[in-house]
Amino acid sequence: MTLVKFKKNAPADFMNSFFNDVWSSEFTPLNRAYGRSVAVNIAETDQNFTLYFAAPGFTKEGIKVKLDGDTLTVSAEAKAENAEVKENFKRREFVHTSFSRSFTLPDTIDGEKIEGKYENGILSVVLPKKANDKQTSVREINLN
Repeated sequence: MTLVKFKKNAPADFMNSFFNDVWSSEFTPLNRAYGRSVAVNIAETDQNFTLYFAAPGFTKEGIKVKLDGDTLTVSAEAKAENAEVKENFKRREFVHTSFSRSFTLPDTIDGEKIEGKYENGILSVVLPKKANDKQTSVREINLN
């Protein structure tokens, strides 16, 4: 919880501090979209882990998945320029969006078989587990 100190007769100061707090927060969707962070869900099955990245607005060509030793790095970059020229004004907007996330993989991941797919703004990266590291079924041992 955040405590906000109010000054009497200073509504402009309150509004300025409120908007500064909101726009500078790491958890706002706006900052997440401008390169601070990307939401990631991790699912586990007996055969693999799957990382799901929410990465709308990127292209498949702009996304890079790199494995360096035991570090998996997923990054993306998108650039766009919009220009509009009319009789009385000229407008140009430049947008540069990027993100990068790194994960240290456990020894149980088979790095040679990692696969990825980007579809409808969701990047999914499948991290298969090594065959010899799969857990065996649990069984009860009778004592003699």
